Amino acid sequence: MIMKFWKTALAALVNLAVLLAFSATSTQAAVKKVSYPKTGSYCTTLATSDAFGMGYAPKVTASGDKVTFIGKFTKVKNTGLFPEPEHKLKYGKYTFTLDSKCKFEVPGPLDAIHVSKKKFLSNLKTVSRHHDGLGVVVSVKKGKAKTVSLVS
Repeated sequence: MIMKFWKTALAALVNLAVLLAFSATSTQAAVKKVSYPKTGSYCTTLATSDAFGMGYAPKVTASGDKVTFIGKFTKVKNTGLFPEPEHKLKYGKYTFTLDSKCKFEVPGPLDAIHVSKKKFLSNLKTVSRHHDGLGVVVSVKKGKAKTVSLVS
């Protein structure tokens, strides 16, 4: 009798583990690649929620000449201190191909400071881990990112 109870309990635990494994996999697979207009400027915030109304990206990865954000973006008209929103894009996986002459900018005391790709991607990786609400603006022309900026 006790042995049957333990076998039933073990079977229930195995079923629960399988169910949890499949639900975690389906959540990750739910993020779809999003196509976006290949010319324009796109803004998001490195955060876990859309607190500023300009989109949010809780996950960022970089590899070679590509930067991938999982989150929401807003297409903006200008890339100045106060970007003017055009329209919001849906949640998904945004992959930007970096132009060979892409400029990388980080906030400075008075204006943006240009940095190397390596330094920028390192900063982006560090900042994205902390979700501190810094903004990111990606300016794209003909399908290639021309400027990627961190903005405070």
